[in-house]
Amino acid sequence: MQNSMIEFLRKTKDFLSKHKVFLSLVYAFILTVYVVFSFFFRPVVVSGSSMLPTLTNDETVLIRKNISPSEIKRGDIIVFHSPFDRSKLLIKRVIAVGGDKVAIINGKVYVNGKLLIEPYLHGLRSHETIPLMKVPQGSLYVLGDNRVVSADSREFGCVRFNEIYGKLVYRGEKPSIR
Repeated sequence: MQNSMIEFLRKTKDFLSKHKVFLSLVYAFILTVYVVFSFFFRPVVVSGSSMLPTLTNDETVLIRKNISPSEIKRGDIIVFHSPFDRSKLLIKRVIAVGGDKVAIINGKVYVNGKLLIEPYLHGLRSHETIPLMKVPQGSLYVLGDNRVVSADSREFGCVRFNEIYGKLVYRGEKPSIR
């Protein structure tokens, strides 16, 4: 029994010394993937219908964390902490950035006096009117693409940059059903 244990340890030591470079590369790869997905990117599962038809319920998207305010533009989709429950994340489209003026008239969105062209809505609009407001510096005005059911800046106001969890950088293609 003791000889078999000694033999096992000897073979293990021989294996490790022969494959040291390969095992080091595997370890480095696993560590790199861990660091990248812990600090820079994160998969997020969409929950709900507020971003239909752009994003569907249970769809997995990849977001980039640790982004600077200068990296967020109108039209981007962001994930942020809910103002109602900080432990929950919301996903919405950026409509306006700090300094912009936003108004919604009969469901049509105007940014800085110009009608916002929104092809991602596929003709689905709400019919509300929200008076003109100026987005504070360091904040974003966000709306869900499914305006009829979305809780967004119309309800809770602008989102501050420090509430942003990440920005959508990848979404997989939806499989076609034939």
